[in-house]
Amino acid sequence: MTSQASSQVDPWFKSLIETCLATLYLLNLDGCPAADSVGKTAQLWVRLLWDKPRSGWHEQADGPRIRKAFAAIAETRTRWPSPAVFWDVLPKRAEPSATLIGAGFGREREREALACRQRWLHDLGRENSGDIIPGHPNAPVEA
Repeated sequence: MTSQASSQVDPWFKSLIETCLATLYLLNLDGCPAADSVGKTAQLWVRLLWDKPRSGWHEQADGPRIRKAFAAIAETRTRWPSPAVFWDVLPKRAEPSATLIGAGFGREREREALACRQRWLHDLGRENSGDIIPGHPNAPVEA
């Protein structure tokens, strides 16, 4: 498995960071980068945040967290932030819970998987136990 630092930046991540930085730029904060260096500034931020080994980025889990971090920066800062400020305000990733996936999710998936296995075995001419179904058209021929 390759490390995220050596991998290509996901397009969703690049786009989101660029959009959030563009919003901050429009606020004209003290220390804001010059207009001719905004693109390079965004590239640097994308690379620094992407390569940070704190955690892998995942769009569904991290997109809202990134937006919240930049919103917090926009609401509370009067100076152009460094990536360190971003890390300070980035909310923690939510822990999965039964309320998010449903309390019966595991049992429901297990029942579906078992029913699927049973159908698959039947299509192969086998009982749920694995024994051959006598006379089934797809039953294997025993030697």
